[in-house]
Amino acid sequence: MTLTTFSGRVGAQTEAVKADDATHTETRRILAVLEADEQPGNAWWYGWAGFYAGMLITQSVGSHYIGDKVPGDYFEYDGFRANLAVGALGSSLGLLSVVLIPFPATSAASELREAPGRTPAERLKRLHFARRLLERTARSERFAKSIWVHIASTLVPVGLGAILYLKYDRFGSGLFTFVGGSAIGQVRIATVPTSAMREVEARRRGSAMTLTPPRFAWAIAPHPGGAALRLTF
Repeated sequence: MTLTTFSGRVGAQTEAVKADDATHTETRRILAVLEADEQPGNAWWYGWAGFYAGMLITQSVGSHYIGDKVPGDYFEYDGFRANLAVGALGSSLGLLSVVLIPFPATSAASELREAPGRTPAERLKRLHFARRLLERTARSERFAKSIWVHIASTLVPVGLGAILYLKYDRFGSGLFTFVGGSAIGQVRIATVPTSAMREVEARRRGSAMTLTPPRFAWAIAPHPGGAALRLTF
């Protein structure tokens, strides 16, 4: 009877160890996925926020302080100021769309790394937390590449171009705003990191995503006219 009880306890301890190992393994897997998104996610968020903020400041200051006369028909004073003012409106919308919509890829990995995991109970709790972080990050990435964002990235430049054409009679500026704004929107969508999204999709299929190192890199190449900044996602 004593031997049977002892064997049962050993078996239960073995199962508990196996369960704890499985918990730790899955948590490490999720952390690796979130870390694959961390660097490109920060580059994406801060890069686009900085881009829109820089454009907003430049266009706002330019539209307010531009001189009375600027040479050239395209740069006729009132029309050029209209270009900058409408551009500032578009940049402000772009900036708001970045800073007001949560993008957990920038912080999910650090949140998981800081979660306690000293005991089996803490490690199990951390696993549940990791799964929630993975789902939340995947949802934000999926939304950032969704059809709704594609539509918005087209409608906003259409609206800005229409304002320039209908209100200020600047067809060329309106066309340039539409084409340029649409292209910028598509580049923004294309550069969204997707490791968490692809991991969740792979889990639903019952498979595992192949992890690849973060692809974001930057380099500055000086040349006689200044310098070129190259970003790779």
